[in-house]
Amino acid sequence: MIMKNRFEDLLALHKNAEPLLIGNAWNAQSAKIFEQQKFKVIGTSSAAVAESLGYADGQEMSLETYLFIVERIAASVSAILTVDLEAGYGDTPEQIAANIARLYNIGVSGINIEDSIVVDGKRIITDAAAFAEKLKQVIRLLKNENIDMFINLRSDS
Repeated sequence: MIMKNRFEDLLALHKNAEPLLIGNAWNAQSAKIFEQQKFKVIGTSSAAVAESLGYADGQEMSLETYLFIVERIAASVSAILTVDLEAGYGDTPEQIAANIARLYNIGVSGINIEDSIVVDGKRIITDAAAFAEKLKQVIRLLKNENIDMFINLRSDS
């Protein structure tokens, strides 16, 4: 089921004088509560989703499991949706762009992506230059497919 991506609506919210508040949901019910509280944008918390399902953060839960939760949230609320995509659930720009395209088709308007990965329970920061190049390639691939998506970078220290 392809839902409408609301990139333009999210862009407009970034141009308001008021701060943009985003509720961090972990399931459809928590998303509904944020929407009832008048949040215009709802994001997912990868750690909260993973923990609620018995997984650790750091892409331990499968992408398919995560997409199921994202789809349920998208189908349950009318708010704009952004997703914490962790490290992108892929090793290559092509894999990451394909995952973002799947989110776009669910109706997701923005993603967060991290410059680190979790290996054996320890967070490892990726090389900044290599990560920047990977992001440039991801953005180019998305543009080639006419996919407008907010990409927020989470950088660890």
